[in-house]
Amino acid sequence: MKFGEKVRDLRKKHSLTQDELAQCLGINKRTIIGWERDGRYPRSIEMLEKMADIFHVPLTYLQPDQSFFYRTCRRSLRKKRAK
Repeated sequence: MKFGEKVRDLRKKHSLTQDELAQCLGINKRTIIGWERDGRYPRSIEMLEKMADIFHVPLTYLQPDQSFFYRTCRRSLRKKRAK
């Protein structure tokens, strides 16, 4: 199952609209639409962590693929170290 399909399925199982999920995550509804329809992915591991918490699923279930997960983790660590 693709990332967007997982997001849509989990959102519907939790009876959330795209607007409601976007508000929970502090992002724009268009971002949710992009994930669900356009094959886009969150840009940060923190966003995936928030989604995993909201949906009560392991982070590994949401990760789009291993290479994306590792790239995102590295990028997040670099940003934290730069601060």
